[in-house]
Amino acid sequence: MNRKPRRTQRTGVSSSPSGSSAELSRRAEAAIAAGDPARAEALYRELLRQRPDDGNALNNLGFLVRNRGGHAEAIPLFGRALAAGASQPAVTRNNLGISLAALGRRVEAEQQFRQAIALRPGYPAPHNNLGNLLRDAHRTEEALAAFDRVLALDPTFTAAHNNRGEALRELQRHPDALAAFDRALALDPHNAAIHSNRGRLLQEMGRLDLALAAQDRALALDPTLATAHNNRGLVLDRLGHPAAALAAFDRAVALDPTLATAHNNRGEVLRKAGRIPEALAAYRQALAVRPDYAEALNNMGVAHQKGGDLTTAATLLEQAVGLNPDAADVVSNLGNVLMDLDRPGEALAAHLRAVALDPDRATVFSNLGKTFHDLGQFDQALHQYDQAIALDPQAARAHLNRAHLLLLLGRFADGWTEHEWRWQEDQSHPFRRGFSQPQWDGGPLAGRSILLHAEQGLGDTLQMVRFLPWVASRGGRVILECQPLLKSLLERLHNMKSLIVKGDPLPPFDTHMPLLGLPRVYGLTADNIPLAAGYLPPPPPPGPLEEPLPPATGPRVGLVWRGNPDHLNDRNRSIDPARLARLWQELPHIQWVSLQVGPGADGLDRVSGGERVRRVALPGFTATARWLMALDLVISVDTSVAHLAGALGRPVWTLITRVPDWRWGLTGETTPWYRSMRLLRQTERGDWDGVLERVTAELARLFPAPREKTDECA
Repeated sequence: MNRKPRRTQRTGVSSSPSGSSAELSRRAEAAIAAGDPARAEALYRELLRQRPDDGNALNNLGFLVRNRGGHAEAIPLFGRALAAGASQPAVTRNNLGISLAALGRRVEAEQQFRQAIALRPGYPAPHNNLGNLLRDAHRTEEALAAFDRVLALDPTFTAAHNNRGEALRELQRHPDALAAFDRALALDPHNAAIHSNRGRLLQEMGRLDLALAAQDRALALDPTLATAHNNRGLVLDRLGHPAAALAAFDRAVALDPTLATAHNNRGEVLRKAGRIPEALAAYRQALAVRPDYAEALNNMGVAHQKGGDLTTAATLLEQAVGLNPDAADVVSNLGNVLMDLDRPGEALAAHLRAVALDPDRATVFSNLGKTFHDLGQFDQALHQYDQAIALDPQAARAHLNRAHLLLLLGRFADGWTEHEWRWQEDQSHPFRRGFSQPQWDGGPLAGRSILLHAEQGLGDTLQMVRFLPWVASRGGRVILECQPLLKSLLERLHNMKSLIVKGDPLPPFDTHMPLLGLPRVYGLTADNIPLAAGYLPPPPPPGPLEEPLPPATGPRVGLVWRGNPDHLNDRNRSIDPARLARLWQELPHIQWVSLQVGPGADGLDRVSGGERVRRVALPGFTATARWLMALDLVISVDTSVAHLAGALGRPVWTLITRVPDWRWGLTGETTPWYRSMRLLRQTERGDWDGVLERVTAELARLFPAPREKTDECA
């Protein structure tokens, strides 16, 4: 936000003294009036060489030094002025308070402002400055009272109207805030900073077009106003233009590298774009300017959480809560990280506290609901999601969390409808498409071409391509767009006109549908899931340059222990490979094969006996599919290989968490999605050892060790 008008001072320079130095003082005052502060400063220094204890000259020199940013130098000058008996001690104490506040010495600054008010209650400036200090300390109601006192003393104090508008905005009293800004602009219609602050308010009110116009008006008045560029970036981000928003924030920090809010907002755009290292650098710049900037600490903590560094995330969020303990959103974010760190008791306490702090904020109810959800307390979770949506019917994250829970509970009809909120949850969603063609409603296609496009993970695509025959049966020509890694595997599918890779030029099409939208228009229930077995054709045999699969010398079992690290629940669904060691240690007669690729594929290097597991080159999903056809069984966490095995009709045991992903339901070892899949569930949160104990026992029964041969007696 822009705060330029808030520091306006009605009195800072004391009147000239009488005596032999009067001429120097008059010349200094004339230099100030002529806009030559450097000349005025030199004259006051000359005066003080003649009269070192001239209280008014000390005050006025301090005022000039302070105005050029020399707060540390100004403070002793104001102190000497008070000791020397400055003629206007209230003015001097007000000036001293401003410099103390600028250096972060807030307690001392507040004392000076209050002493200035006690000395001269009718002096508006210290009331205004005290209000600004209280606002910075999040004592907003007290700040508002201070601004009201200013305006009772002087209804034409423009900065106080502006500052009052800022306080009212922070208190969510939006109509009153708008009236305060309008009053300020009536007094000073060409004040760019007030136009920008008014635009910030309009943005928070959701009146984005008017907000953008206000920022443009501010910049027309003052193109160098960094805070207006910053506020314009906020509007552009809300309008779904992250690149333009980032450019605005870049311009703001170029104009004013000390504008901590612009560095912070720049970090937010980068974080939402997945550019975590750049986002962290931006937050660090914000904190270099303002080490006590709670919002930047909060955002940096969330970025570290997204990057997987949960310990650092918790530390940063705890610091943010320490600086602003009443910030419900920060407390709620800390709760999210504590849950990720498997500290559910502390997480639940944090979320309950956040709700108590701000019972009108939808986000904290949604986060509380997600914690109940993860703890398996589903009735409570639904209640909290409903509370969030009642507070904010457009709370997309609450709708999406609710969708996942409804689907998990088997309430498919409502769940698929709620699932459409995924497109509103993040306007910069990487799979969001801006097609001019309409989205398909599930009706007859009558020869029209339809583009089916992947939108989420590889496993989601493998699961949803089962709908291609049904879409084709509606009379359409199907174009499938998939992730590059799946092209060679899916090009053997029937029921489609063509297959393209995401990023390639699109052929003409009449209508479209994201793959995870198909269950909704199909009317999917647990009883009508199509093609539950072997709907992917087997892969072609290896080419002449590919390594052939080795012959089996016993039962062969494939292993996958880790999913995509970018998945929101990967920390819970993946397993440390050290825990798997019991499998090959207790069942050495089985030929173990690692199907793990990407991050974590080298996890066996630090596991005892890991050399007993054959590691194979898997350049793509077609190679993985060939191995699946040659294995007797696959054991996998909830990731794309499990979906691939099920789609090929190959035996697969999928290891899932106590509260699993929505598609696996809450009970049972079978799933209507894949007939060849067996689900092995945690019975307690985080208990993979119990699951692996059961896997070991089941494998020993399925693949008993061969009996050792003995010599027969003659």
